[in-house]
Amino acid sequence: MIASGFEEILRFDIHNVGGNGSRLYEQLYENEVPCIISGMDIGSCVDKWRNSSYLIQGLGRGDVSIQTSSVPQIDFKQKNFQRKSLESLVEGLKLSGFNCSSRKVSHDFSYFRATPKNRSVLPDFWKQWPGVAKDVRQPDFIPTEKIFSSILRLSSAGTVLFMHYDVMDNVLLQICGRKEIILFPPKELEKLQPALPKNGNDLLCDPRCYDARRWLFRYR
Repeated sequence: MIASGFEEILRFDIHNVGGNGSRLYEQLYENEVPCIISGMDIGSCVDKWRNSSYLIQGLGRGDVSIQTSSVPQIDFKQKNFQRKSLESLVEGLKLSGFNCSSRKVSHDFSYFRATPKNRSVLPDFWKQWPGVAKDVRQPDFIPTEKIFSSILRLSSAGTVLFMHYDVMDNVLLQICGRKEIILFPPKELEKLQPALPKNGNDLLCDPRCYDARRWLFRYR
């Protein structure tokens, strides 16, 4: 995790908070800084999802909309979505190194964000993907009534997502593979203004291309 501009990144070992979820929740909100939580049991998904056959069976074999690219940078401006079967998606991710710790990178990059067909319905991973959701233990330090949505995401190894911001607080459960995260504090919003979208057409494709001395992003 790269958290530029934050004074610190908190680290919690779940065993050191005595399994007290409400206490951890309070600590996170008191500090309002990025936090890495280790030692948390997120379920059997950590082992089971490494088996592509098992994952395909759990997800189902229907077609879904997937964003594809010939380069690592997923570009929001290019509406390069394709209909693919979940089976072909998972098999492609396996070839790119998704199911292991390898840094092997495929020539094709795919990004899948699982949202309901009815966009008026909020994503709910535990209800909408029961075939695999049963393997994931919901973090007990987050009160159920505080959860706005939960989304399943799958991507090829080496994929770079465009810069964006979320209004809600986020919790990431990284189940398979590796993920580098670059974060900036909300107070720096105005300094990041050149990289924010204008009518959805001016998003920075690679958030790693920034000038840390000036807090401004630059295009490659």
